[in-house]
Amino acid sequence: MNRLTTKLSFRFLLTLGALCCALQACAWNNTGHMVVAELAWRSLSAGERSAVSQLLRQHPHYAELLAVDIPSDADRDEWIFLRAATWPDLVRPAPSGQPPQPAHITAYHHPDWHYIDLPFVAANDLATILPSAHPPPPTNAVERLAYAEAQLRSPQLPAADRAVALCWYLHLVGDIHQPLHCAEWFSPEFPQGDRGGNEVAIKPQSEPLRLHTFWDALLGTGQDSTFIEYLADDIAADPKLARARLRELKSHQTYPSWTAEGLHYARAFAYLDGQLKHAKWHGHITAAEVPDINFGYEENARSVARRRIALAGFRLANGLKRLF
Repeated sequence: MNRLTTKLSFRFLLTLGALCCALQACAWNNTGHMVVAELAWRSLSAGERSAVSQLLRQHPHYAELLAVDIPSDADRDEWIFLRAATWPDLVRPAPSGQPPQPAHITAYHHPDWHYIDLPFVAANDLATILPSAHPPPPTNAVERLAYAEAQLRSPQLPAADRAVALCWYLHLVGDIHQPLHCAEWFSPEFPQGDRGGNEVAIKPQSEPLRLHTFWDALLGTGQDSTFIEYLADDIAADPKLARARLRELKSHQTYPSWTAEGLHYARAFAYLDGQLKHAKWHGHITAAEVPDINFGYEENARSVARRRIALAGFRLANGLKRLF
């Protein structure tokens, strides 16, 4: 991929991505997943990249969804790898009002695989609400991540199935590093849970947003190859995000431990231990119904998101090196 040479251009791209966030609801959107994959790709050897790319060529949607929109200045295998990290979101049913996705695409859609939602209960509510009363469902991101790894370790499995498992592996490593894919808030206001922040309205600027949407899109929404590369460059160049400075890489080394770590970040930074200024989301909520966000919340959230993306990139690379 070509590199621009000025910080001004990079800042423009970041600003453009931030504006896009405010205008549309996003999924730890394609931008986040592609940056995680880009960081991991840079850590793979030539042999590991070749093995991963050869497997992806066996994917049932290789020509239809993966090997498409390849930028003229991009490495083909690298771009397909980045697309593969977004594939589990590409097979979602089409939004209302748009032409339906073909059945051979949506057959691979599994909405419950993307999160685990460990229970968060604020300190003031622990006397009346027990976290143990709200266990995560048995099918969840951690269980599916382990399953995808097992499939990748099974040489007798058809290559097409292993390629699908690889896409889920790339995607789910990213998903469980988004704190609100690891947590669900239970409180008197949310006795059935807040669905990972989807029932919480915040107002970071002038219009209300779902809390989950805000966190999903903290890196922006650009998918241009230059945008992705510069986000990855910026994270990789940050001394605070160097491998040696990320103590979590040593203290949390299993999938369940990664999600416990995510719950910790959700409690401290997404929910502010229950002190987050918010309203309960409803379909026609107005700005007047939602208090302004806590001072410093956005800045801290973006810092956390960059750290989580960096951790996901390192951990994804480590996992791929074990598997390939």
